[in-house]
Amino acid sequence: ASTPLAVEKQLVDSIPVKYIHKAHHWLILHGRYICVARTPRCEVCGLRKACKYFQTQYQQPIGNYNSSSQLIVHSSFTAVILMIFKTF
Repeated sequence: ASTPLAVEKQLVDSIPVKYIHKAHHWLILHGRYICVARTPRCEVCGLRKACKYFQTQYQQPIGNYNSSSQLIVHSSFTAVILMIFKTF
């Protein structure tokens, strides 16, 4: 999206209604504690499979993958954020 309003519209359209009231805080917390600008904590991130930064920085995936190479989702937070990332 090319404008903040367009980005917001894409996010709102991508988030299930039952999570919309929590998604804002989840995105902020993810950026504050996991996807930190100077030192992203990719080793504990549940979004590695959908993350462009992770894909370019690491040749071998790390952590929670099952036998079919799918990310194991550990929380509703991770599931919602994954849904958002898959739409872009």
